[in-house]
Amino acid sequence: MIAALALSLAPLAPAELATGTWRAWLHSPGGELPFGLELHSTQDGFAAFLENGEERIPVPEAAFRGGELELRFPHYDSVITARVSPKGDALEGVWTKRRGRDDWTRMRFSAEVGAGRFSPRVNEGGSADRAARELMDGRFRVLFESSDDPAVLVLEGGTRGTFLTTTGDYRFLAGDSDAQGLRLSCFDGAHAFLFHARATDGDHLEGDFWSRDTWHETWTAARDPEASLPDPFAETAWETGANLAELVFPDLAGEPRSLADPAFAGKARIVQVFGSWCPNCHDEAPYLAELHERYADRGLSITALAFELTGEFERDAKQVAIYKEKYGIEFPILIGGLADKSLATAAFPALDRVRSYPTTIFLGADGSVHSIHTGFSGPATGDAHRELRAEFESTIEALLSEAPASDERSWNWLSEHTWVERGVRSGAAYSFGTDDEGRRLCTIRRAGADPRQVAEEQLPVALQSGTVAVGDELWFLDLRARVLTSPFDFGRRLSSDPRTHTPLMRELGLEEEGDLLEALEGDDPVVRREALYALARRRADRQQAGLPERARLGQEAPVALRTAGAWAAGVTYDRASIPSLLANMEHPYAGLRRESARALKLLTKLDTTLVETLEAFAADPDPLVREALAPRSR
Repeated sequence: MIAALALSLAPLAPAELATGTWRAWLHSPGGELPFGLELHSTQDGFAAFLENGEERIPVPEAAFRGGELELRFPHYDSVITARVSPKGDALEGVWTKRRGRDDWTRMRFSAEVGAGRFSPRVNEGGSADRAARELMDGRFRVLFESSDDPAVLVLEGGTRGTFLTTTGDYRFLAGDSDAQGLRLSCFDGAHAFLFHARATDGDHLEGDFWSRDTWHETWTAARDPEASLPDPFAETAWETGANLAELVFPDLAGEPRSLADPAFAGKARIVQVFGSWCPNCHDEAPYLAELHERYADRGLSITALAFELTGEFERDAKQVAIYKEKYGIEFPILIGGLADKSLATAAFPALDRVRSYPTTIFLGADGSVHSIHTGFSGPATGDAHRELRAEFESTIEALLSEAPASDERSWNWLSEHTWVERGVRSGAAYSFGTDDEGRRLCTIRRAGADPRQVAEEQLPVALQSGTVAVGDELWFLDLRARVLTSPFDFGRRLSSDPRTHTPLMRELGLEEEGDLLEALEGDDPVVRREALYALARRRADRQQAGLPERARLGQEAPVALRTAGAWAAGVTYDRASIPSLLANMEHPYAGLRRESARALKLLTKLDTTLVETLEAFAADPDPLVREALAPRSR
């Protein structure tokens, strides 16, 4: 479709297009959706700006050649292409914006030389217009047809304002009001908003809202100087038991990174959930860049997690890189998945729900969650924006001033045991201790082909909360289960008890298959996970193929247990689990897809038809899934 919109770019002097102020508009289903446009010749070629009231947005890439104007917004994957009239004082064309992998917004674009925003309309004029403008001023309590959540409308003199909602604001809206009602609009390269309203009496409004080319809904408003939104710090919750180590996503180079990576550690942490397509995120981005510059030296660490439009890693990573460069962002950004909120919730199960882009998570040095802010009130909201900045900064200051959390209990557990790994690296043993200068070290001993020959290496240890970095290896310390687990591979672990893979099961006296099957049906998620791990290891060690029916987890099971179940199906070569494993490959949570991919690759030994089936998943956005499915070199 983009190719069909491509325009000829034969050279033509920019002087043939009138420069200065233009009145531009998109042809919305609700009528004209106007915005200001400035065009200027420059030494480098051409410059353009969008205007919405007091907002003036530079267009990143503007060109005029061959009688055609092109305005590109690469940070939004958006472009206006238009042909100039013979006199150079009018433009006709189209605005195109990516909405998904193969989904585009397309709206007709027009512009003419001159000032003003909305086209004048015949009205009563005089005192009736002045009275109408007085009604369109102040603060209103709003309810949109599509939502039960409250919203707030702030109007200034009937010519500008914004809506504040629980997910963010509607940016700088500008327009006019008269006896026939209120008209406001905004176009920023991504959002195309049009609002109409009429007064039903002195304190109430009824209106329509159009967004882009497809969305329309009605809304009502009542004057209320005290109108406010619910506390944005109380909307979203961190799931009990979720830990940062298990949240693994690729960085922009495609390398898998755990959110518990020591490189992301700090005295205080911010994890931002965002999308490069989201204008409210673009409002927060320069502020986060500012916070990084101000507080990084004092110990603030920021990591952003992008949920994008296509699910194609290369395209999404490129788009996020443009976003990162635009705002001079120096903190790391990872790719989380698709922007759909239900899919994002599944991909990031640490939150009870992804309600808004952006969502900003504040954590202490020990990885514990201090607070979560839903949405973002940008510069268009005035006082609300200033208050938000003050609250963010007071939260950061409080976290930076906290005394360092003690890791003595975790370190004692590590240093009091020899941690044994079986499986791929059979016989590896990890011992933790300190040298004469008090530096924390880990000695790793691995048996070679000859049991009498043992390779030994000593690596530095970094410990923060439950995350243990041994050189370049990352582990998560589960004190309840008394194991160290790998964030990248469910089946890889170190046990504090050399006699068993699962010390917790041994302590509970649950080691026989019948006992483990009973434990799988309990309520404790840690016991269920360890029982499944023990059952699968027990059967694999005894070369018993397959899982008992009771050990196969359905689609309704929690995703963490389904991940364990996928690993168990692979290590026991459970042919009956193939349909559920294939269904798992469509799940947004990358951890589940990784273990399902590894299991399916093992099961190709029993069912060679799977080789061709798995080709459909070879382009998975997660690098560990792609690695698991890659053909093995001979």
